[in-house]
Amino acid sequence: MIAMGGGVAEVQQGFGDAENEVRPILFIQQRCARLIEMLPVSQHAPNRPEEAIKVDAEEEGVGGAVAADGLR
Repeated sequence: MIAMGGGVAEVQQGFGDAENEVRPILFIQQRCARLIEMLPVSQHAPNRPEEAIKVDAEEEGVGGAVAADGLR
């Protein structure tokens, strides 16, 4: 797995924060079934929590997918 940055933290912020009364500004349509399926299982890079881990990437980091890629 390869770490990937560039917007994952911004996507998370878009969902708001109910504890701190921050309203969401990002809403996902029901027709985005693949995104809805994949977001909950996305993993953060161990040393960089603002980044998601690519899955199915080659050792050089080529390819792979992160659920939030299309959303970002």
